[in-house]
Amino acid sequence: MALVQARRVHRRLRRVSNAIQLAVAAGYRVVATASPRNFDTVKRLGAEAVFDYRSPTIVADLLKALHGRRMAGAIAIGAGSTAPCIDIMGASEGNRFVAVATPPASFDHVPAGRGHCRAIVPVLARTAAGNVALAIRAPRRGARTKFIWGSAAVSNGLGPMIFRDLLPGALAAGRYAAAPAVEVTGDGLEALSAVLERQRRGVSATKLVVTL
Repeated sequence: MALVQARRVHRRLRRVSNAIQLAVAAGYRVVATASPRNFDTVKRLGAEAVFDYRSPTIVADLLKALHGRRMAGAIAIGAGSTAPCIDIMGASEGNRFVAVATPPASFDHVPAGRGHCRAIVPVLARTAAGNVALAIRAPRRGARTKFIWGSAAVSNGLGPMIFRDLLPGALAAGRYAAAPAVEVTGDGLEALSAVLERQRRGVSATKLVVTL
C-alpha cells in the first residue's frame, strides 16, 4: 500500500500524477489526498481512494482507511504535507518511510527580480526551522524521512527503468497518461498576460500552453 499526500494539488498535479501512476505500475495500491475538485482526476490516474487534504480529520480518516494494510511508504508533495505523512506512517504497519518531495516552506511567491533577497530570507528561515521540526518529529513517531530529487534518477538505475523500460511502451499503449491535461490558450507573446492572470486566479488539473 502506498500513500501519496499532496497539498495544493492544482499546482503540483504533474508530480502527483506521476507518483500515483509509477506506484501503480510498480504493483502498489495507492491512497492519495487532493482537493475535492481533483478527486475524479486522481482516481482516473490509478488511486483507489482519495481524501480531502484540507479536512481537519485527515490523519484519523487515513489511518482508519489504511487499518490492517501493510504500507510500502508515503510520498509527501507540497508544503505542509510531510508532518501528516510522518504521523500516518508512524502509526501504520510496514515500511514507515516518507519520501519528501517538497521543502517545509513554499518558494512559490518569491519573486525572481526585485525584492528577491528580501522575500527569500524568511522562506529560508521557515525551511530551516521546518526541517529541524520534522527531524525531531519523525523518530518520535517511529518514522523515517528522506528528501528526494528528480535529478538523482540520472545517476542511478531508476532513470533507465522509468524512461527507457516503462514509459515508451506504457505511453504508446495508453497505460500511462500524460497528465495534467494540456489546454492551448493562445498564440504569441501577446497572449501571455491573459494566461498568467488566469493562472494567478487558479487553474485545476490543467496545464496552460501558449504557442509561439
